[in-house]
Amino acid sequence: MVTTTTIPNERLAGLDVQQGDILQILVAGEREFVVRIERSDRTTPPDRGSAAAWVRSARGLVPLTADVTPDEVRMDFYASKYDLPR
Repeated sequence: MVTTTTIPNERLAGLDVQQGDILQILVAGEREFVVRIERSDRTTPPDRGSAAAWVRSARGLVPLTADVTPDEVRMDFYASKYDLPR
């Protein structure tokens, strides 16, 4: 069963709730409630750990032909960065 109701803003003012948050009442006492607020992370930090991750995240910026793999692009990146022979 799902019930939707309206709660005045001043009742939730100190909770920093935002649109899309999920509120769950864990304990319903006589004078107060214990509420859990679930908020999904809308932004994820970029993966800065490897050139392969960069190649995957840079869609459209690194043109790959049918005969080139992301690993080959990554190795070319490292070769040019560290002046290695290819």
